[in-house]
Parts: sequence; C-alpha cells; structure tokens
Amino acid sequence: MLILTFKDYSKKLKLTQHLNKEINVNFYGGEMKRSEVLQILLQNKNLLLLDEVDAGLDIENLKLIGQILEEYLSREKTALIVTHTGQILKYINANRFLLLLEGKLYEIPRNYPGKEILKNIAIKGYKKFVSSLK
Repeated sequence: MLILTFKDYSKKLKLTQHLNKEINVNFYGGEMKRSEVLQILLQNKNLLLLDEVDAGLDIENLKLIGQILEEYLSREKTALIVTHTGQILKYINANRFLLLLEGKLYEIPRNYPGKEILKNIAIKGYKKFVSSLK
C-alpha cells in the first residue's frame, strides 16, 4: 500500500508555497480547507469523520479536495462525510449513503450512485426523493 508523505500531499493539495508559514495563518478559505485536509490525511487513519469538508469551497477547490479524498479512500480507508450540499459526491465514489431529513435517517440503496442522488433531489426535492425510495 502506497503511503504518501507530507511533501506528496502538500504538492497534490497545492500548498507547497505555504510550507514556510505558520499553520493556517493568513490563509484564505480554500487554502484553509486544503490545509485542514492535509493535516487529516497525514494522520493516515483508517476512519475519517469529515463535517462539511465541502462548505464554502469554490468549484476548483471542491474538485481538488474531492479527488484527493477519493484517492485516499481508495486505499481501503473509510470516511463518514457530512455534507449539506452533497457536491463533494461528484468526486467521491461512496458505496453507502444516508440522508437525514426531519430528524429521520434514511438509507439509500447501495446501488444508487451519488451523482444520481443529487440529480434526483434537485428534481424531486428531499421529501419526494425519500418517498421514491420505498
């Protein structure tokens, strides 16, 4: 199994120009998120809990972070990713989805692709989407 180093992740997350700075000092939003992801991935844990890792990201940073997380998770790692918009699912091939709606947790069938979930929620709305799962 390939384990990436600090320099590898820094390069992939486009943070090499910040390596001589204090951590997260004078970083703008996207740099801060990329720095947080760098710090998480360097721990090389088997289970990640990511709460709104996609919040406030522009399209470029969303794609970059999504691709890096997908690469990391493809190495037999697991993550619980909490997202309000679901946009990170465009880049991560998750194999299980849960939807929290009005205090109830709904399991989405395992063969349902993340991109299709987003598309159907956008078309039907959350309530009709959940009803269509039954």
